Amino acid sequence: MKNKAQGSLEYILLVSSVLFFIVIVVVIIKSTVLAPAANTTQNSTTNYIGILNNFTNTG
Repeated sequence: MKNKAQGSLEYILLVSSVLFFIVIVVVIIKSTVLAPAANTTQNSTTNYIGILNNFTNTG
């Protein structure tokens, strides 16, 4: 019975460490790949708002 418990514990530790590794990789990819895209979107939005303000102020 003790061997089954040890095997179960090892399996749980293995699965949890793999999930932890996957979470770390996703966070790293999200911060390096998607962060520049979010910044570009913010800049584009600011530009569009500026253009709309120019149209409303010229009238």
